[in-house]
Amino acid sequence: MTSGGKRGPDLLLAGAARSGTTTLAAWIGRHPQTVSPSIKEPNFFSTRGDRGHEWYESLFGRRDGTWIDASAQYSFPSHLAAAARAAALNPELRIVYLVRDPLPRAFSHYCHEVLYMGHHSAAVGGVADFGAAMRASDDILGASDYETVIDGLVDAVSDDRLLVLPFELVAHEPERAAETVWSFAGLPPAGPDELVAVDTELFTNERAVFASPLVRRAFKAIRTTRIYPRVRAALGAERMRRVRARLTSDDAIPTLHAALSTCSSEQRAEVVRVATRSAEAVRERLRSQDARNGTDFLSACTWLDEPTLP
Repeated sequence: MTSGGKRGPDLLLAGAARSGTTTLAAWIGRHPQTVSPSIKEPNFFSTRGDRGHEWYESLFGRRDGTWIDASAQYSFPSHLAAAARAAALNPELRIVYLVRDPLPRAFSHYCHEVLYMGHHSAAVGGVADFGAAMRASDDILGASDYETVIDGLVDAVSDDRLLVLPFELVAHEPERAAETVWSFAGLPPAGPDELVAVDTELFTNERAVFASPLVRRAFKAIRTTRIYPRVRAALGAERMRRVRARLTSDDAIPTLHAALSTCSSEQRAEVVRVATRSAEAVRERLRSQDARNGTDFLSACTWLDEPTLP
């Protein structure tokens, strides 16, 4: 759909970060009526708006079809206005929001943002541990505050245009997750050809970090250029993963228990508060969503009764 001649996304996969957003995007992008951007996460409505709308439209191969924008950054506390910006371009926008046990999600977020990408470490004068990273960035734990995020997404679109999906559904039943999202987006069922040759491996970067800071800096520099989408498209997902595997190692990944040992008592108390209220918010959301849609997502979200706590 368009607003003032500008084409906007039809379907926003707005995170939560480290909850299977990339895997779900790969599956739903198999539908012949969907159009995926040439880069993994456009982040246009959060950090790349200065590149202009012409740049954003150029990421999509054609104007017709259902445009998918899968950018987990849109559900970071620092970017909660992103969904409203996307909805301003397309009043018929639909949003999918994935949820995962809050503490493992925050830990995975830390491993990706800090250990893999090298963010926030400069603020603490070296590689930030889990506690230091939480102090440096509200997004590390804040992106697990599902109550706040869901409230913000509902402010951007009508209640029936927000679909909350459990991480477990994408991890264990990706076909069902894709079919659910296709139906939610108003797309017809896809044929068998759209459900083959899809890599269902979750992108768990907490199991790998760059072998050296120099390699990380080079990778980050390339990712910010306009060449990167063409390189990624030319190599394909499988070869990109093989290249990344050669550049990374899992030797520096701490356990969750070790990571939590770097947190203060106040941080641990905040983790408990966030996990508790997030579980309650997701439980209530899924209960009403299941009743409205005739689904049973509540039972798939296995961590709700006992979220992981420090």
